[in-house]
Amino acid sequence: MKKLISTLVLIVFLVCFTANARAAKITISDDAFLDIHGFVQGWLYMPIDHEGKDATVITDFYLKRVRLLFGGQIAPNVKFFIGTLNGDMGKNGDMKPRTLIADAWVEYIIGDYLKVNAGLLKLPFSRHMQQSGAKLHGLDFHGSFLMRSGVAIGHRDMGVMIRGLLSEKQIDYRLAVVDGTEYNKTVIPGDPDADPPVPDDTVVTNENDRPRIVGRIGYNAFDPEPGYFWAGTYLGKKKVVSFGASFDIQPGVGGDEGDELFYAFAFDAFVDIPMEENGIVGTLNGYYFGPGGIIPEGYGLWGDFGYRIKKIEPLVAFEWYQPDEGDQGKRQAILGGLNWWLHGHNVNVKFQFGVDKLNGADEWTKTAIVQSQVFF
Repeated sequence: MKKLISTLVLIVFLVCFTANARAAKITISDDAFLDIHGFVQGWLYMPIDHEGKDATVITDFYLKRVRLLFGGQIAPNVKFFIGTLNGDMGKNGDMKPRTLIADAWVEYIIGDYLKVNAGLLKLPFSRHMQQSGAKLHGLDFHGSFLMRSGVAIGHRDMGVMIRGLLSEKQIDYRLAVVDGTEYNKTVIPGDPDADPPVPDDTVVTNENDRPRIVGRIGYNAFDPEPGYFWAGTYLGKKKVVSFGASFDIQPGVGGDEGDELFYAFAFDAFVDIPMEENGIVGTLNGYYFGPGGIIPEGYGLWGDFGYRIKKIEPLVAFEWYQPDEGDQGKRQAILGGLNWWLHGHNVNVKFQFGVDKLNGADEWTKTAIVQSQVFF
């Protein structure tokens, strides 16, 4: 208990001490500039009734995300963004470096109706997938819905994306053509001593090296969202009601044999309505994943709802996924939380308590997480 109290006090001290952190902007010329941002998310993770059903609370204090972000403009209508990522630093005492480049793209702006992004992209499969990790509504991404077969970082890939706002900025479209799963030939050894003998088997993934295509079409009832990254909540700065449908397809990597068309579809609804100093935020997402991906073939939902009272916001969330066959990948989760928006997205503390059943478990597992964030 002393360790828990001391850690909470430290978190509050850190976020209050750094409340005036600001991004750095460097002017290069009349047409060029560099913005430097970054954020740190510290987690206090407390599993309860973990494996073995020991009711003892075991704490693990680590850095969920540490990111440095470099963006700016190099010429009129030409922007860029580069973002590093170090995840789970110190988790289970593991301090090994794992910094990588998570985003790196150039943007060419023809107008609001057409922008072209090229490089390492965050993909538009559901609105949630292209949100910024620094501006989430809840405590974390709903990561179990963001994985994708054959890609090192599930919701990112190399390629080109066109996007824009049409029809008085009510229609938001995004279409990405990316590298996807590479051609790969794998030989599975047989057993010549078996009766009868089992020959070697050759499995070819993406034999024709075809690209992956990801897209989303959305409708904005009120304020548009022109930025590359979306926010999980705008904290009263925008009035947003949006609906979207998206897809993720790639030939030659899906099906039971891994050589057919892979496909996945998602639908999303997002509401962020300011009410003077307060506001409501709600999200509902539905998914279907075809065979051949990391997520077993099946369908699922997740959603959250929060009511912000000035700087305090209670919220609830759920996750549900049902595979077509078996229990692997089956998920049920009920989550409750409290967000303290000390200085909006720049400085906040979030608490989450939840119960979940994974992979067909018979009993619920309880977890509690406290997160502090500093974003400059």
